[in-house]
Amino acid sequence: MSLRKQIISGDKILKDGQYEDFFENYKDVLTVKNGKLNGCSFRYFKSIKKVFFSEKIEWVLNYKDNYIDNFQHGKCFLYNHDGTVYHEWNYNHGELDGEQYTYDYSTGRKEVTGLDTYKNGLLHGKHETWSIDKDLTTGKFVSKRLQWEGQYVEDEKDGVWYEQLWSDDIRVEKTYKNGKRHGRWNNYCNYEKVLRSVDIYDHGEKVGEEMIFDNYD
Repeated sequence: MSLRKQIISGDKILKDGQYEDFFENYKDVLTVKNGKLNGCSFRYFKSIKKVFFSEKIEWVLNYKDNYIDNFQHGKCFLYNHDGTVYHEWNYNHGELDGEQYTYDYSTGRKEVTGLDTYKNGLLHGKHETWSIDKDLTTGKFVSKRLQWEGQYVEDEKDGVWYEQLWSDDIRVEKTYKNGKRHGRWNNYCNYEKVLRSVDIYDHGEKVGEEMIFDNYD
C-alpha cells in the first residue's frame, strides 16, 4: 500500500514534515501536518537521460494537488512533460467541484479544449469540447471550433446537446432526459450537409418509424 493511502487510512502516523515515497517509475512527495496530509503533494515521473557513457535520472513533475486533513482541496494540476498544464481540477474537501479544464499547446499557444462542471463530486452543469484547426504547413493556430455543448444534471446528460459536425454549417441537436436519448435525433452524412436518417426516442427507447433517406434525396 502506498504511503499516501496509509496516511489517509490512519495505518501510518508520521511526524510533521515532508516525505518521499518511491515506486518503479515515479515518486510521491507528501506533506504531513498533525498526522494527516495537509498542504501540497507532488508526483514526479522518472526520466533517464544518457550523458556520454552514463545515465542521469531526472524527476519530471507530473501531478500536483493540495490536501486539508487528508481531503483533496483546491486546485489540482496534471502536467505535460514540458511543464505545461494539461488538465486542471478543483476539489472541495475531497469532491470535485466547479469548473475543470483541459488544455492544448500543439499550435504553440495555450487553448482550452475541454470544460466540465462538477457539484458535490458529480457532473452538474456546463460541458464543452473544442477542436483546434491548424495550418497544415506551419502547424500554427487557425481557429477553434466548438464540437460538443450541453448540460449535465447529477452525472446524467439532460436537455439539448449540440454537436458540431466537420462542416461548419451543421450543428446537430441531440436531446437527452435523465441521461437517455429523448425526442427527435437527426443523423447526417459526415462531411456533407445531407440528412441521412431520423430517429425518435422516448426515455432511451426508439419509438415510431425510423425515416431513412435513400440516395440522400
